[in-house]
Order: sequence, then structure tokens, then C-alpha cells
Amino acid sequence: MKKQLFTLLCVAFLGSMALAQTLQPSQVPSNVKKSLMTKYPKTVDLQWEKIGSNYQAQFLNGENWYAVVFTSAGEWVSTERYGEEKDLSTAVAQHIQANFSDGYISSVLIIEKPKTAKNYKIQIDFDNDSYELIYTHDGKLQSKTKTEYTDESED
Repeated sequence: MKKQLFTLLCVAFLGSMALAQTLQPSQVPSNVKKSLMTKYPKTVDLQWEKIGSNYQAQFLNGENWYAVVFTSAGEWVSTERYGEEKDLSTAVAQHIQANFSDGYISSVLIIEKPKTAKNYKIQIDFDNDSYELIYTHDGKLQSKTKTEYTDESED
């Protein structure tokens, strides 16, 4: 699980580097930093990036990695948090059990935005296939995309 999380973090980091500009804390507006610390006061290993006109903070909070986006005015745009199968809503867990019971959930990303319920991006692996599933909080499957399968037992 830790190896898979590390792989996901590397992919997310490399993908964001292509579109983002790494910033020093002094380059981040004070109202953006204040908004982050109000919402997540226990951040550790904080890194800032500018993506378009928004600011993204990546950090550890407790045992979870977060990526939080704010506007330049300090308004919260979205939060992505790495989670575990136990963090899924009951409706999502039931849908997966009913439709993908022979798969293994290798990663869970919880996505939150203002005025909307949580969404979940789930990586599920089978013997020779792997899929990315996007769910709404109420258990509706929004998309199912085949991803590149890697058998980590061969490493």
C-alpha cells in the first residue's frame, strides 16, 4: 500500500510540475496562507505551487496527504486527500462490493469542493487489469477508465 501511495504521489507531483510553478512561501499572498492555516492548522511538509491564477498547497495533515487549491483572494476551491477503503461512503463501498468484488482497491482519493458532496477517485486492480473509478458520495459511478496495469509483485 505504501509503495502504491508513493507511486501515486510521484505521478501526481510530476503531472503537476508540467503545469505548475513551485513557489517559496514568501511568494504566496498572505490571505491565501491565512485561509490554509484556518482550514488546516496542523500542516506539515508544506509546499506551494501556482496553477494558473490559483495557489495549491500540498502537505501532510495527520496521516494524510492533501492538495488544496485557493484563489488569489484566499477562497477555497478544492481539496484532494489520499484516503483508504474505510474512508469511502457506505453507498460507494456497497456499489464496489456489488460490482467489483473480485478487484483490489489500491488507492482512494477523496475530492471535496464548496457546496458539493465528496467525490471519490478509486484505483481498483484485478488479476490483469486496472481501472480508475470516479464516484459521487451517494454511490453513483460517474466514470470507469482502464489504466495501465503493473504487477508490483514482480518488483
